[in-house]
Amino acid sequence: MSTTQIPKGTPFVLVYYDPDCRECQDETREIIKHKDELSDTRLYFITDLQFSRMKLFNQVFKIDQHKNIVLGRDYSQSFYKLFKPSGTPYTIVYDGEKKMRAAFSGQAKIDDLLAVLNKAK
Repeated sequence: MSTTQIPKGTPFVLVYYDPDCRECQDETREIIKHKDELSDTRLYFITDLQFSRMKLFNQVFKIDQHKNIVLGRDYSQSFYKLFKPSGTPYTIVYDGEKKMRAAFSGQAKIDDLLAVLNKAK
């Protein structure tokens, strides 16, 4: 999948994560806790680590039960090569026109994430 396949018109979020990262897990818990406020936002969780670790992350957080969240594996490390994040999580918010609005290095506070998304609408 590429960002060209993401439809315009609504904000979306890319979350680069490591399934074993405590901050990534905490950010995911907060996102799921605020799922109603994020229901009109597509979230794409991206990792370049082993499929088995991604699958376990899905089992723990039940990502596949949320129709607005997509879990994917970046086999070619495209995300890392493009954005060069200093660590995980690395969260990027785009508006409906696919313009980057904010990037969070480290765990994004849910209030900050929601504030950026509200301005991006």
